[in-house]
Amino acid sequence: WGLFAFVVGNLINSFRMGIAEKITEVEQEISRTQKNKATEYHLGLLKAKLAKYRQQLLEPTGKTGSKGEGFDVMKSGDLQRELLTRELEAMGIRLNTKRPNVYFKLKKTGGVKMTSTV
Repeated sequence: WGLFAFVVGNLINSFRMGIAEKITEVEQEISRTQKNKATEYHLGLLKAKLAKYRQQLLEPTGKTGSKGEGFDVMKSGDLQRELLTRELEAMGIRLNTKRPNVYFKLKKTGGVKMTSTV
């Protein structure tokens, strides 16, 4: 197992070294490329490649990390819901409330009759 771990470790380091070299190559090509309308597309592709390589460099290569590692995300769903509810009520839209007892009836002579029991 010792030799296996050594070989895998060297492969991972060479993989990361390869990515670092690719990043420097892309950065050099970006600096060499003249910036004008004709080269905008090419520069965009280079920047996308650079972002992809940087992401690969930051990501762990395997599932070696223990469960629970990552980013802390604050739950703000309740706060957003309260804010949204207040804004909607200010506009006259009520959430989770009973509809008002308002009835509209067409009159035989024309027009509309409204009845409300508030």
